[in-house]
Amino acid sequence: VDISFAQSVFQYFYSLKYTKEILHELMRITKKKLFIYDVKNITTKKKYISNKIKKYNLNKKIYAQRYKYAPIRFFKKMFFIDFIKKNYPNCKISIINNPIYAQDNKFGFSVIISKNN
Repeated sequence: VDISFAQSVFQYFYSLKYTKEILHELMRITKKKLFIYDVKNITTKKKYISNKIKKYNLNKKIYAQRYKYAPIRFFKKMFFIDFIKKNYPNCKISIINNPIYAQDNKFGFSVIISKNN
């Protein structure tokens, strides 16, 4: 596979260990570029939750019940940078903002990893 694309899925991974396993697998199968779109940003977690509560007319208790078994995972940008530098030092990583027209764009970022073949 020349280019791999993961869209809005990393927030549903159940652990950081699992996230790292997926990243290793994506790096293994990808020859040129890996694009990870819409990673939820840990710095916007409170605003994200407040936005969802308001958007769906919930209170905090109902929000907690609704997402009890499907919590949203938020990431630091450095998680991806550190992972790539440690495990794939010859690769280039870029962290970019999500497009302004994307839903919930202000709560996430995207990651581009380029392999130097």
